[in-house]
Amino acid sequence: MDAWLDSLQESISGKVTVIYDASASGNFIASLTPPADRERIFIAAASGEQPAYFPADGTVSFSRFFWKQVIGGSNVADAFYWAKQSVRYLSGRFPGAEQIPVLDDNGNGIGNEKSDGYLAENYRIGAGIMLAGDMPIIGDVSVGQTLEKQTYADIRAGDVNALTGIAQVLAVIIPPTSEAVRI
Repeated sequence: MDAWLDSLQESISGKVTVIYDASASGNFIASLTPPADRERIFIAAASGEQPAYFPADGTVSFSRFFWKQVIGGSNVADAFYWAKQSVRYLSGRFPGAEQIPVLDDNGNGIGNEKSDGYLAENYRIGAGIMLAGDMPIIGDVSVGQTLEKQTYADIRAGDVNALTGIAQVLAVIIPPTSEAVRI
């Protein structure tokens, strides 16, 4: 893949962006560095040997968070950081489910350094369409609960604000089988 990307970058001008949402995708950073005179942004959904999670039939994933920001007009860096924080928050709620996304845009094959993100900060994918709304802010959510012999639990999301109003709130429930249930 690196040889193909290098060849592509020799024949076109501009940056190439690679977004890889798969388990252990961060392992590819060192082997996908650009030629010395070219710029490449590499984003991996999971570092090292970490799994990438796709609960609720894939409706909750790094890619979903990332592309929603891109569609909303965010630059690549902001979309990455939003998606990174989102999956880290979710994976942090489930012991042993850590997923840390990685960005390398300085071309040295090492991700998440202080010098990474500057190229991505000044780059948008596509037309950079600005939507007439914003991401909702959820001020309060139920604390995590473990059910033992109960058949129900109350969950809530409160103090939800958005410029365009809220039509629907979704919850992802992770039962002991680790299969997410979308309600």
